[in-house]
Amino acid sequence: MKVGAIILSRLSSSRLPGKALMDLCGTPLVEHVVNLANKISGVDEVILATSEDTSDDELFQFAVKKGIKCFRGDLDNVQGRFLKCLEVYDLDGALRLNGDSPINNIQLLSKGVEIFRSKENLDLVSNVVPRTYPFGMSVECVSKAAMKRVANAPELNNFYKEHVTKFIYDFEKNFEIETIIAESESYKGIHLTVDKKEDLLKITKLISNHDTHLSELEISKVISIERSL
Repeated sequence: MKVGAIILSRLSSSRLPGKALMDLCGTPLVEHVVNLANKISGVDEVILATSEDTSDDELFQFAVKKGIKCFRGDLDNVQGRFLKCLEVYDLDGALRLNGDSPINNIQLLSKGVEIFRSKENLDLVSNVVPRTYPFGMSVECVSKAAMKRVANAPELNNFYKEHVTKFIYDFEKNFEIETIIAESESYKGIHLTVDKKEDLLKITKLISNHDTHLSELEISKVISIERSL
């Protein structure tokens, strides 16, 4: 089995345009995600999946300059972009990573890949539904077979094309899903993604106040640091 980490990112974000390349403690935001993806156990390929729209030319050029594998696909059909990336890199499945989540937890992501590899015929390993982990610490390891079934489903519409895995949750009876549930209630309500300018400022402060890479810490420690700000 060949498993990748596919980082979905674009520069035309409606709430914070250009955020993927915005500076975060001396490093572009998306590069933080690439760096943590390279540390996940069980991952064979790390690929930045952006769009072929001209608005993402700068992001593509950044990837080329940094030696980051990059796939370009449809701007709006993100589900289709993800699937084509799986096919081009001949992956059996992949972690879906968001380019605006720079302190996702490496241990948690590695656990998701381990579960995915250990059980036959799994379509999705997820901690998203129900959400018991912080926003920004999502795990979704999905099979290429499941993505193909989604792409060919008669119910597929533009909403599902924009939201990569939403179809699987809404039609969960048709898929084999393994769910990861947090043991601690204290994780709820924590937001660690960069959606707005104030999120970038908060995470900049969070990272700059701690020497160790936050993605390598226990989640409870990260939450404690976040709440101390």
